[in-house]
Amino acid sequence: MLAQEQIKIFLIFIFVGIIISLIFDIFRILRKVYKFSNALIYLQDILFWLLTGIIILHSIFEYNSGSIRIYLFFSMFIGIVIYTCTISQYILNIGVYMLKLINKIIILLIVPFNKIYLIIKKLCNNISIMVKKSVKKT
Repeated sequence: MLAQEQIKIFLIFIFVGIIISLIFDIFRILRKVYKFSNALIYLQDILFWLLTGIIILHSIFEYNSGSIRIYLFFSMFIGIVIYTCTISQYILNIGVYMLKLINKIIILLIVPFNKIYLIIKKLCNNISIMVKKSVKKT
């Protein structure tokens, strides 16, 4: 294999490490915003490892003809370290902020509909009571 091809594959697997770290941060963001039971945390962990395995295997077969080389894992490790040391904390902070903001917006949208629902329900109950009273009189 040519040195240029190996460098290209090395850089691709650095990117794969960055992608894996980003997926890990998505799960971290979810756990910072929402409280999950232990069972759901285990399921999330399994999902993370399944996604990671699929990404790694796909990348090995797609870019390295299925050949497993130690430098692939070394380059993924470098990608993970680069991501973790540079933008991971920013992604976490922005992700948590955005998810909390989306939650507030959803709540602001749901509350008026809930109030309208309660008003309609009360009206229907009042109408039902009135109909029952009028039926009893006749």
